[in-house]
Amino acid sequence: MRPQLASAYGDPERLTDATFERYYDLLLAPGARAAMIATMEQTVIFDPAPALARIKAPTLLLWGERDALIPFSNAADYLKALPAARLVSFPTLGHVPFEEAPQDTIGALRSFLAE
Repeated sequence: MRPQLASAYGDPERLTDATFERYYDLLLAPGARAAMIATMEQTVIFDPAPALARIKAPTLLLWGERDALIPFSNAADYLKALPAARLVSFPTLGHVPFEEAPQDTIGALRSFLAE
């Protein structure tokens, strides 16, 4: 399981033992495994643009450019679909930028909320 989780990181070395143990413990929670399997069984990919277009609130996208799960190239599509979105990208981070670099992501979030 560790290699799969590490793939969510731009730098797999950032996956600490404590974080791995937290994910492992969460998987042991009642219903967690069934929910994960149900999510993985979803094979129908749909265009998110119509749903995103309904979001009118200011939106902050935090995106790691090394995201192996949802490619960074998708950020451009999200920006087109979200009428009030701003993108902050992180060149060295992956799918979980808030875990890899919490200080950087909280800084971006604070700036966004201060506007």
